Amino acid sequence: MGNGAAQAVSNVSNPAWGAAAPAGWVGPATPSTGTYIYKLTIVVPKCVIGGKVSLKGRFGADNSGQLSIGGNVVASTAGGNLGFQVPNFASFSVPVGAGTHTIEVRVTNPHGPTGMILQGALLTDCPRSPELGAAARSSDDAVACRCEADKASV
Repeated sequence: MGNGAAQAVSNVSNPAWGAAAPAGWVGPATPSTGTYIYKLTIVVPKCVIGGKVSLKGRFGADNSGQLSIGGNVVASTAGGNLGFQVPNFASFSVPVGAGTHTIEVRVTNPHGPTGMILQGALLTDCPRSPELGAAARSSDDAVACRCEADKASV
């Protein structure tokens, strides 16, 4: 982060930064100019019933940012150095398969305070019944993918 050395990340705030509840802004306790890289690893369980899994969300960055999943850039904030304002937050929706995935947010900070906010969810389209193949969102109370018990999402 910043100067290339790993730094602790903490909750940070700035009155100019937009909100994305329930997520909160994180950043270095002592910001400096430079590029900050935030990484999060998630595990998508292998479902017994076939389903399509996607990672959907949005993020903001002060000053600007790019979000990558598995090394592929999938979204960038808009507005030049105003990536911290809600209209400039970047939305993303990408398919992900079973396994471990690394989400990386690269924040560029040429001056002033810096931080990053990320809000996301794993969504699954599961067949309502294997015979019919009709899909339904896993948030539907009547339908849920049956996943291996030894796997958990983080």
